[in-house]
Amino acid sequence: MNIECINWAEPNNENIDNLIKINLNELIESYDYLSSVCSYKKFPVGETLNNSIDKIVRNKPLFFVSHSALLSAIENDNQKKCHCVLDDIFDTLLHLKKEEIEISVSRFGRKYISSVEDTFLSVMERDHLETYGGVYGGKRSSVITPDVEKSYRTTLELSRFLKKLKHIDISHFDEISILIDNIILVESNGVNASSYLNILGMFFLRVFEKKNENWSRLAEHVVHESAHNLLYHIWYQKPVITDDEGKYYTPFRLDYRPLSGVYHAMFVLARTIYAFNNLIENSFLNKDDVKSHYNESNNSTPFKEKFYQTVRVLRESGKLTLFGEKLVSDCENLVNACNSNI
Repeated sequence: MNIECINWAEPNNENIDNLIKINLNELIESYDYLSSVCSYKKFPVGETLNNSIDKIVRNKPLFFVSHSALLSAIENDNQKKCHCVLDDIFDTLLHLKKEEIEISVSRFGRKYISSVEDTFLSVMERDHLETYGGVYGGKRSSVITPDVEKSYRTTLELSRFLKKLKHIDISHFDEISILIDNIILVESNGVNASSYLNILGMFFLRVFEKKNENWSRLAEHVVHESAHNLLYHIWYQKPVITDDEGKYYTPFRLDYRPLSGVYHAMFVLARTIYAFNNLIENSFLNKDDVKSHYNESNNSTPFKEKFYQTVRVLRESGKLTLFGEKLVSDCENLVNACNSNI
């Protein structure tokens, strides 16, 4: 697969399916190596994972986050913890079944074993602390399990949006369905939605408040977080910037961010503009109902202007790789072809 020759700006389910398989094969190789590092011999880790690839491909978050936990245990020279992680992997494989390509939705704290849920929360809190200092909108942030009624209403709205997307853009729908295995619903005063490099295949989503919000918030989050997942997969294989030193302007944040963050903003903006444009042109969405829910700086700058701002910052940095510049150009072409002025 020649990753550098593909136009990753345009949704394509075959491309992402092949890329995910490449990354999962490398993940399994790493598991096999790390099991030998920590002298684990209870079962052949690499062979067993390879034989279970059909199960893993629809349960990606569990295996990415467990790999992160295994790495951390090895770095801390904690052999007991290493063995516990691999024991849990074995138990998980015993219970997993091959699943159809369909996005599942679950409430935070209610899908996985407690050790995995605790790791999810730890990853989220650490990232939120590094990004926002653990505070959002002047308040200390919290994440809890949402109540059943709110969760039920959110699942209905998600289903309605995904049906709309499938109707107007089957390629985008199929790509998201391959990228995302699970959406974790949360109640939070500081997290609208989030995804992470070491938990690929899922994202966290604050439950929908129908009285106060338009369903376009959920549409934006699904497209935005799926795009983050896609770029993470690409980045595992090919760098888009030469280094991540220094801080740069981004239209979403109050503070300056690393260039990697600006690149992610560029990519997810392109995909969001593309998706909203399709919804508007097919009369599923009113342009006046479109607004960004990733806007800590609380500015009214349109999506397209924010996109072009990130493009300028990236090019002026002088740190784009040839592949990174190609992807920026492909995203420009995608946005330029969108007629809606959003």
